[in-house]
Amino acid sequence: GMCKRLLSDVLVSLAGLAHILCGYFSIFPSFCLEVFAPSEVAVSEGEDATLPCRSVTAGQSVKSARWRRNGKVVLQLDAKTGGITYGEDVDRSRVSIPSEWDRQADLSLTIKRVQQQDEGVYYCDIDKWERHRSAVRLRVHPQVPTPEISTSLQMALKGHLVLQRKLPYCLLIIIIMIIIIIIIIMIIIIITNEINVIF
Repeated sequence: GMCKRLLSDVLVSLAGLAHILCGYFSIFPSFCLEVFAPSEVAVSEGEDATLPCRSVTAGQSVKSARWRRNGKVVLQLDAKTGGITYGEDVDRSRVSIPSEWDRQADLSLTIKRVQQQDEGVYYCDIDKWERHRSAVRLRVHPQVPTPEISTSLQMALKGHLVLQRKLPYCLLIIIIMIIIIIIIIMIIIIITNEINVIF
């Protein structure tokens, strides 16, 4: 909820501050941890999200790559065999990396049909002669539900439209019937008058 996001933002800010301090006090490298201020990708629920991870270093080939979230593996790539393994609770149909990742040096993670529970910080670890790590925060905006019209209301509206279409025909029929009745009444009156004249 809101508190969880606020706490997460505070931790990210502290991580950025720690990164600055470690750079300033570089004479004490043993006291500095490797920290990241993640970039951010925001999408609406149900959309596809691409979390960027690129590593271009001349003369260095990728040995392996791994995406993690909350300490759990999402996807892991073995560059030698090209094999991809997925985490235990990961839906394989929803996560992927580019098929030509080796040519494009692009190991971005694509998550299809993003859900609210996919939100969080994702880490991309690339193992070469030297290790490369990046972090991306995925924010998922909840989908605003569209108001649903009840079946009874839909039927009522449909009936109203049908009635509107039939109304001109109904009026025409009523007018014709009234004219016919008037004609019949006039004929009856004329016949009655003629009978009275005869008698």
